[in-house]
Amino acid sequence: MRHSSEEHPNYIHEGGRIIKKYIKVYYRIECPAYCPYSGYLSSEKKDAFQKESSQLFLDDGWTLVPHTIFGAADTVTRGKEELYLHPQEFSGVVLEENIEAIHSLLMTAQTFSCYRVDFYKIYVDMPLEEHLKDLASQRDQIASDLLEAFRTSRRNLYTDGRKELSSVSEKYSLNLIDCKNSPFPPGNEVVREIFTGLVHQGKIIVRTTRYGVVYRTTTEKEMLAG
Repeated sequence: MRHSSEEHPNYIHEGGRIIKKYIKVYYRIECPAYCPYSGYLSSEKKDAFQKESSQLFLDDGWTLVPHTIFGAADTVTRGKEELYLHPQEFSGVVLEENIEAIHSLLMTAQTFSCYRVDFYKIYVDMPLEEHLKDLASQRDQIASDLLEAFRTSRRNLYTDGRKELSSVSEKYSLNLIDCKNSPFPPGNEVVREIFTGLVHQGKIIVRTTRYGVVYRTTTEKEMLAG
């Protein structure tokens, strides 16, 4: 199976507990009956593709969710796994341990073929409350990392903070499978809250310039001076 990402371990270990991992995946599909610019070549070929693609998954224990919007494709689900069956790609989130098996299933098709598998975002199956509890236990370390990220070599050197906040958020915040439709991982809000607290405590200085609001970590000398 060809894919465009590096290999990942099957599971993530947090606090000694094994946590299942899901991957945002695109099974790239070649469907001779479909043209990207004009659609299906005929209604018969469209029906054949849709029938076979959905039946493959139904026979493998998935549930079919028929489309309700004109021009949309069907979706199949199995537990927290989900794939949208477009004739150019089957996309969604699947358990990492099932990626190979799904690819093998697609290779048995007659009306289409799968020529590549692309991996994207990683999700973990952890309750939101547990993740937030883990982050709460790491507040001091997160604050320390934020102060280090916003530390600059000169007192007149500031940053807009986007890169620094993103870097710290990526270190601590997990993409949760139950929150996969959220625009940002829920932990990002926790990091932002800690950052705001550091600003209020005077540990991070804020300046408004003609280019916008900028930040830097307060030096020890400035903290002692009050």
